[in-house]
Amino acid sequence: MCFVQTGSVARAEGWIFGLILSCQRSAAVAKPRVKRNRRLTLLSHSVKTRIQLDPKTYNNGMLGGFKKVIQNEGAGALLTGVGPTFVGYFLQGAFKFGGYEFFKQQHINFLGYETASNYRTGVYLASSAAAEFFADVALCPLEATRIRLVSQPTFASGLLSGFGKILKNEGVGAFYAGFGPILFKQYVYIPFSLL
Repeated sequence: MCFVQTGSVARAEGWIFGLILSCQRSAAVAKPRVKRNRRLTLLSHSVKTRIQLDPKTYNNGMLGGFKKVIQNEGAGALLTGVGPTFVGYFLQGAFKFGGYEFFKQQHINFLGYETASNYRTGVYLASSAAAEFFADVALCPLEATRIRLVSQPTFASGLLSGFGKILKNEGVGAFYAGFGPILFKQYVYIPFSLL
C-alpha cells in the first residue's frame, strides 16, 4: 500500500471501496472456491460452538462433531445460528475494511503526509486496531445471539427473535459479555492481516 494525498471525494471513495470489498469477502461472492469455503465455515460455527460448550459429547474433532450433530439433531441443526453468523461477520467486515481506510486517512491528516509516510507501519497498525475495535462492537451482539441459539436450540427461532428476546430480557449488556475475548482474539490477528 502506498500513501496518496487525496481530497475529500477520494477519501470517501476509498472508504466506500473498503465497504464494497468487505461485502464481497464476507458474502463470499469473489470466487467459487471461496464461496464453498465460506459455506463450510458458516456450518462449522455451529459445530465449533457445540464442541466448546459440551466437550464430553463432542470429543471427536470437527468431522466427528459434524457427524454427531447430524446423527443426533439432523442436518438442519448445522444451520443453527447461520443468520447471526452471516450478518455479524458481514458487519464486522464492513467496519474492519471500511474503517481501516477511514482511520488511515485520519492518521495521515493528523500526522501530516510526510510523518505518516515515514511511520507507515505504525499508521497501518493503529488504523487496523481502531477499525477492529468498532468492527467488534458491531459483531459482538450477533455473536452473543448465535451462541445462544446454538447452546439453547429452543430459545428462539432465529436471528430476529433471538436478538429481540436477549435485548428485552437481559438488556444491552448481555450482548457485550464476550466483548473482551472477541477483541483479544481479533487483535492478535491484526499484525498477520497486514502481511
